[in-house]
Amino acid sequence: MILVFSTARRYKLFQHTLGSLMKHNPDLVDLVNKVYILDDRSTWGDRHAMEFDICNIFGDSKVTTVTFNGEDEFDWVEKLNFLGNLSKNTDYILFIEDDWESTRSMNLKLHLNFLEKNKDIDLITFNGWFHIQGSLVNSYNDCYFSNPFPQGFKHVTSEKNGEIRWSIVQVDNFSLNPSLYRSSIFDKERFGKTSDFEANFGIKSKLKQLFVKIACFVHRGENDTLHDRIKYNPINYNI
Repeated sequence: MILVFSTARRYKLFQHTLGSLMKHNPDLVDLVNKVYILDDRSTWGDRHAMEFDICNIFGDSKVTTVTFNGEDEFDWVEKLNFLGNLSKNTDYILFIEDDWESTRSMNLKLHLNFLEKNKDIDLITFNGWFHIQGSLVNSYNDCYFSNPFPQGFKHVTSEKNGEIRWSIVQVDNFSLNPSLYRSSIFDKERFGKTSDFEANFGIKSKLKQLFVKIACFVHRGENDTLHDRIKYNPINYNI
């Protein structure tokens, strides 16, 4: 399995992402064969610091930094297309952007075993919130619920002091939120350099996605790559 961090000039957020991830998932040291930092225009100093932090955990031989320095608005999407190059060397990719906080163990072995036995499932996303969905989604089993596309589901965009904010969204079985992917999906299609790159990838790829019922991550960035233009509907829930 390959672990990929997508980073972009937010070293403090990355530190929090990495620290919380390893606090709750120390088994990653043994499960991960290679770690990639796919970075968009961070300073040389921040790139060096991120690489140092990860090497300190996984060892120098496992860590590679790949830099993307395009100046046009969506040039950084090439980071995602680079996943197709990585897919040739692994069966699974764990992808995490640099603005998430891990809140509990992913229990990654469980999900890897599940994907091995269920070849029709393409990705498992770790920020599902089944308890707030109501009648919007159906249970898949004790651990997962299915993406209900074309119906919507409540996508949690942030959490602070017990208040979570969510939007009802319709996304066709794909997400760049923290997820475990069957690596072959990145061989099938490319991401376009447009504002709807994420949604279009899901539509073209015709994937099958499950969400964990109990969220393992909360979003700590300023916005969400897919839903930052959607008006949020806040609810209160003491987590």
